[in-house]
Amino acid sequence: ASLQKVTNMPEMAVMPDALIETLFGFNLADFEEYVFAEAADPSVNADAIILIKLADRLHNMRTLQYLPPEKQKRIARETLDVYAPIAHRLGIAEIKNELEDLSFYYLDNEKYHEIAKLVESKKSERDQQIDLMIEDISIVLKMHNIPFRIFGRSKHLYSINKKMVTKNKRFDEILDLLALRIVTQSELNCYE
Repeated sequence: ASLQKVTNMPEMAVMPDALIETLFGFNLADFEEYVFAEAADPSVNADAIILIKLADRLHNMRTLQYLPPEKQKRIARETLDVYAPIAHRLGIAEIKNELEDLSFYYLDNEKYHEIAKLVESKKSERDQQIDLMIEDISIVLKMHNIPFRIFGRSKHLYSINKKMVTKNKRFDEILDLLALRIVTQSELNCYE
């Protein structure tokens, strides 16, 4: 199978293990060897190789519990320092967020669970707030005949912790735990 297929698959973050096995027809144990062999071929799309390496790292992070703690921490640190920023630069927020949260889990497990517990205790309240904001904004956009798509999300655990550390704030002082992204057909729609 060709690596070119990967460049046309924006939903790669959904199931990288199955995606790789489906596209290339081999198991993940042979994966890295294949990537290095393909990388040596100048006709191969470098972006596709980067996407595949990100998917491979995501798979590795999801199965990190089977390694000794010192190796878990080393791989988690490398993931946070190298792979998550690459995913961010490529605009793949789902992969970046999962890589950061998984790294956070292994690098500071106690803090990870503390924040996870705080987030979970307010989850239904936040979900209601997001739904209400989406509903209110949708009404206004429809009234003005502006075509749109709205995405709502909660800030992920690593991001919350990072903000708490850099801004020296407690969890209850973090005000932007929710975010909305509104996509319109044109830049002009944003100002109407």
